[in-house]
Amino acid sequence: MSAVRLESIAKSYVGVEAVKDVSVTVESGEFVTFLGPSGCGKTTSLRMIAGFVRPTRGRVLIADRDVTELPPHLREVGLVFQNYALFPHMTVGDNVAFGLKMRKVTAAERASRVREALDLVRLGDMVSRFPRQLSGGQQQRVALARALVIRPAVLLLDEPFGALDRQLRDHMRVELRALQQRLKISTVFVTHDQDEALSMSDRIVVMNAGRIEQVGTPAEIYERPRTRFVASFMGRSNLLSARVIAADAASTRIQIGALELIAPTSALSGGAEVTAIIRPERIVLTSATGSGALAGRITAISYLGASFEAQVETAGTILQVSVPNNTIAFAERPAVGDEVRLTIPPDAITLSS
Repeated sequence: MSAVRLESIAKSYVGVEAVKDVSVTVESGEFVTFLGPSGCGKTTSLRMIAGFVRPTRGRVLIADRDVTELPPHLREVGLVFQNYALFPHMTVGDNVAFGLKMRKVTAAERASRVREALDLVRLGDMVSRFPRQLSGGQQQRVALARALVIRPAVLLLDEPFGALDRQLRDHMRVELRALQQRLKISTVFVTHDQDEALSMSDRIVVMNAGRIEQVGTPAEIYERPRTRFVASFMGRSNLLSARVIAADAASTRIQIGALELIAPTSALSGGAEVTAIIRPERIVLTSATGSGALAGRITAISYLGASFEAQVETAGTILQVSVPNNTIAFAERPAVGDEVRLTIPPDAITLSS
């Protein structure tokens, strides 16, 4: 049984389609992230699952039940907002208990479930504090406990780490993922942060301009992007206009300007115009000569601490190359103007039509 199923949902505002024909299934216990830039439709999609936005067309199903016309409180979803939305005049315990009170759960059961929820997020000793007495990370945990205490069928998270600093955000995403896996609760997470999506998700839904660009595991999305948008949004890529010279069952030969490369086999035919996508870290840079290596010259270089980024010109084509610092001795690090050799493994190249 699927936890959430969106069937061709769309949402229009005064003639503008914010979401266009989105279909996604979230399986039981799965962590699915909607990822994309501001205005891509990811939050609107989440709000349609929650019931705060009614689809212009399409259906929303939760636990295989059509909830398209149901109000939020009848959908069995827990929601965590970016700004936490805690009641400042209520204690932590009262904030967490609020949803249970609205559902007319008895006082004794409310107290038991509030303790359980706060223990889950490691705030059991702060039940009597007020939100103003908590740090940003603690407030985020209270909001999470409030969403979990109602025992929802689906947990919805709308950029919950947006108000936290980088170090705390990294810490909280590890905690949240561990908690989600322990509870085995189906989760839909919205973010524009690629690192959050890659590190937390079972699958990622990449959205752009209201449409889905690609759905896949983090590895599939990063290593085999299907479109130029996905490749450019998910980290850095060399996006190169190429032409297919020949293709067979073993490989595909492509031409990029004066540069010829071997890519994995594909269904493309000779003469096809494609985009060759190559991640900078998949290009091997060396000063040694070797069979199949490309001669190049460094035209720019940036030191980034754990790595350095080199811009290399080879056969009239500019490539961005990322090199971990621990692979080259300090005294041997290349500089602008150095002659180098490049190796690009065939499996480092993804072709997009």
